[in-house]
Amino acid sequence: MGLVRCPTHKIPYNEDNPRGCPACASERDASGDDAAIRELQRASRIARGVEDAPRGADEPLIEFLTPQPEQPVPEPTRLQRAGRVIRRYRYLVGSSVVIVLLLAAFYMLNRPEFVAAPDPPLTDVEPRPLALQPNAAVSALAELLGPRQPVAIPGRPELARYSYGERLSVDVRNGRVQVINVGVANRSWRGVLVGVSENAVRGALALLGEVQEERPDQVRGPSTVAGHRVYPSLEERPTRVLSVTVRPPNGCFDVEVTLRPRVAGILLHDDMRYASLGRGDISIEWASTEYRVINRMLVGAGSSTATCPP
Repeated sequence: MGLVRCPTHKIPYNEDNPRGCPACASERDASGDDAAIRELQRASRIARGVEDAPRGADEPLIEFLTPQPEQPVPEPTRLQRAGRVIRRYRYLVGSSVVIVLLLAAFYMLNRPEFVAAPDPPLTDVEPRPLALQPNAAVSALAELLGPRQPVAIPGRPELARYSYGERLSVDVRNGRVQVINVGVANRSWRGVLVGVSENAVRGALALLGEVQEERPDQVRGPSTVAGHRVYPSLEERPTRVLSVTVRPPNGCFDVEVTLRPRVAGILLHDDMRYASLGRGDISIEWASTEYRVINRMLVGAGSSTATCPP
């Protein structure tokens, strides 16, 4: 057996040793106890002619081993960075989320709500002619519209009212038709209708006589609430009245048509209800909301409203 020297560590070792150089073998398997490592270090220093001096307790045991490369630290993703920020400021983030949810709930509960409710109401039904003439007998009323029990009118003891719904009624005096009140869109009287434009009303009245207008001195315009053009209520809309007077030989009656701004629906805002014309810059569209046919013939002694002889 012969001794050979490791060209790397300059350590003599037996050439028959299958492990070869002890230092090289230690680097390969990175194992061994402290005593063997110290022995290898001592042998290496002897081979290099370095005096074996006492070593400190904190002196590294392995001087000649190749250091292991450090594991690279991956860069955190945006989601991971956001998670770290949320964990660090979790109380602040939680408070902010609660405030945003409360503000959203407040907005949802207090935002304006629009309910479509046109007035005058729209109808797709072809209006039926109301073939009832002023000064007709009450028996004709029962034949055309059906029998009804009359009710008294407050402040008008000389009249009895026959009601055929909320907005259709006939007032009778001394057994004769005195006033026909129509506020529904499915009944027409000589071409006069509810729910049509001002021009259509003027055209129908012109076939009966000269059209006159009773208009207030000042017509109040709509205000703006939450982007809608509104009036305080349906009843507080401005009113205009178109009328025509018919006298013999064509008849003896008056026709009065009430015009009001057409409403698209009801606006609910801050616990208030408004009559909305629509959203944005909406102009007023005048439409007929009701009409009255008034008998002017003498229907009894002492009549102060009759202008035509019987």
